[in-house]
Amino acid sequence: MGLAFRYFRSAVAEIYYDPIRMILVNLRWFVPSLPAYLIALYPIAVLASAFVEQEEPLEASEAQALLLLPLVMAALLLPLLMVVAGPATAAVYSVMHEFVRGELLEPSHFTSAFKRHFWRGWGLAASNVAAGALLVLNVWFYLTIDIPGVGLLAIVFGYLFMMWFALQPYLFPMLVEFDQPIRRVWRNALYMVMDNLGLTLGLLIIRGLILAFVLSGLFFPITPLFLAVLLAQIDNRAVTEAIDRYREAGRVFS
Repeated sequence: MGLAFRYFRSAVAEIYYDPIRMILVNLRWFVPSLPAYLIALYPIAVLASAFVEQEEPLEASEAQALLLLPLVMAALLLPLLMVVAGPATAAVYSVMHEFVRGELLEPSHFTSAFKRHFWRGWGLAASNVAAGALLVLNVWFYLTIDIPGVGLLAIVFGYLFMMWFALQPYLFPMLVEFDQPIRRVWRNALYMVMDNLGLTLGLLIIRGLILAFVLSGLFFPITPLFLAVLLAQIDNRAVTEAIDRYREAGRVFS
């Protein structure tokens, strides 16, 4: 777990010492990703505004009706919007992958990385958000059904959602590290989660805290300026160092 916090400190230090180029890279990710980002936040904003406006707590049936349209919209639109947000995410991870491997940080490499990873970046992002949206829909659906015993299914899908969240730090670093089909990226990311439980737990805590601060609005400016480069540095350092350890031990991914 300590490794994850070391990667976080290192990423913050790199942003501190070279903020201009970090911002340039992050903005190139943020602009094409903005529509997907807003759609993802839409259900959260709807629910939050309802809680603020209501004098009494919402009943489960009221919350179910209120969130039905926003959640369905997000589940349907996000995979389509990944046509630009996915390659943009792959591109920022590719640029930061070069950086953590010791190369000079070059914002101009973003465009070539966007083109190089376009199809696989789109495919990985679309499958990723589709899986996450379906898991959230299932958790929400089974939590709001007033049938004895059905709530246990919400717990099952909740655990599956936590597994999905645990995969996030590994997916795009594995995509840019290896020239592999998306199916193998998922498989190898799952292997990384299971084989590095302490590191995964640390990455989850850091990611959860960062996203909580961003969603709370306290550090909202971090999103257009530093969010992607911060996460990409942390994730790439975690994966590249783990891969190097595997290679030294004679273990390779296929």
